[in-house]
Amino acid sequence: MQVHCAAIKTVASRLRLDLAVLGDLKYASSSSSSSSAASLLAVDSADGRLRIRALAWQAALAQAPGQPVALGPAVARLAAAQAGLLDATVR
Repeated sequence: MQVHCAAIKTVASRLRLDLAVLGDLKYASSSSSSSSAASLLAVDSADGRLRIRALAWQAALAQAPGQPVALGPAVARLAAAQAGLLDATVR
């Protein structure tokens, strides 16, 4: 059990921060003008890259209702999101 906890802690170290950034970006884009919101969420901007990474985290955490993902595959998904391997899938 100790190994599993360490694996989750390792891959999810940035999870909370990146998802909080996504919430901040959504709030900022909804409260700003449409042109500045578009530039805020542009993929080539720093904020756009953070948004893409946060969406990748969400994709890694997704599971079908009533079908929990086993720990091993969950860790693999989170590791892929952390490494940026899912970024292209959520653009």
